[in-house]
Amino acid sequence: FLKKLNKTVIIGIEKKIPLRYSFFIDDNHLEKYFLLKENISVTHYEHIIALDTSDPLLLGSFYHYIKKTLNVIVIDHHKTFIPFGHNNINLPDKSSTSEMVFDIIPKKYFDSVMINSIYSGIVYDTGNFRFSNTSSTLLSKVSWMLENFQVQTEFIFYNIFQNESLERKKLISFIVDSIETYENNEVVVSFFPLCFKNKLQLDDSDTTDLVHVGNSLKGCVFSIFVKEKEDGIYFSFRSRNEFDVAAMAQ
Repeated sequence: FLKKLNKTVIIGIEKKIPLRYSFFIDDNHLEKYFLLKENISVTHYEHIIALDTSDPLLLGSFYHYIKKTLNVIVIDHHKTFIPFGHNNINLPDKSSTSEMVFDIIPKKYFDSVMINSIYSGIVYDTGNFRFSNTSSTLLSKVSWMLENFQVQTEFIFYNIFQNESLERKKLISFIVDSIETYENNEVVVSFFPLCFKNKLQLDDSDTTDLVHVGNSLKGCVFSIFVKEKEDGIYFSFRSRNEFDVAAMAQ
């Protein structure tokens, strides 16, 4: 959209995007516009737009950019939100930041690539329209997308949720074996220690979005996923109902 307005734009990323989240992006665009910090030569920008970022610390190595920019725009949908921009758009009732971007961009600018990208983001954040953040309003927007563009619905679902390597399948089996349950299976804890990674030939796509392994257990109210990385221990929380895992995490 910004390119269509003749703006010079880059997308800052912490590390290379795993294939399961970049399959819909042209390889030339990935190389030209999605840049690691060490590959960015410009030191000052007129605008910074932070997407789907509820806390400035989540910007990682790009955190210092917001200190040097006069206009920081934040677009986010999380309930736990720390305003850190000059213009903060935080709408927790929206399914995703992708839905918010759809609302912001005038429809005359949309093309097939943009719509498939936005649709992919919505599909991911709604669990393919099965989570409670799927509203009738959202579905009417998706209906408009399907009526006006060729949306690759099956292709997008397959790549996000099913296109798994044999190594990932083996990793999932290790994580399943690690599961611990509490309170009559209402609390499910699963683990991903570094030793699992060392046993397998994994790439970044294989190690993402594994919190669901424990969350799908029968009777689960909320799940905790514990992942060991070289720099520390990380936790992910997921709820099967209205239980506020964000409050628990805080």
